[in-house]
Amino acid sequence: MPYYYNSKGDKVEKQDVEQSIAYTADGYLLPCCWCDAPSTRKDFEKAGFYKEKLQLSRNEKIEDILLSQEWAQFIETVLYKANFAPRCCKEKCGYADE
Repeated sequence: MPYYYNSKGDKVEKQDVEQSIAYTADGYLLPCCWCDAPSTRKDFEKAGFYKEKLQLSRNEKIEDILLSQEWAQFIETVLYKANFAPRCCKEKCGYADE
């Protein structure tokens, strides 16, 4: 994630961003291109990323999607509950199960 929102609602930019947000062929945004694979789709469907309301064509601005509850929950999970993050996030971004 290139940024996150802290508990005060302030946008915090991250310095060492390795991947950018991905735009899928079916019109959705995902945290990165590694999340856009048949083997990872169920994790992101479960997290709500494939809800119709989050399809880019149904929104005026990308920020409307990135500020959604689904994205906020994902960011919260990755930052504070990494053991519940999608498998590809753990594998590709360095989280190691113990």
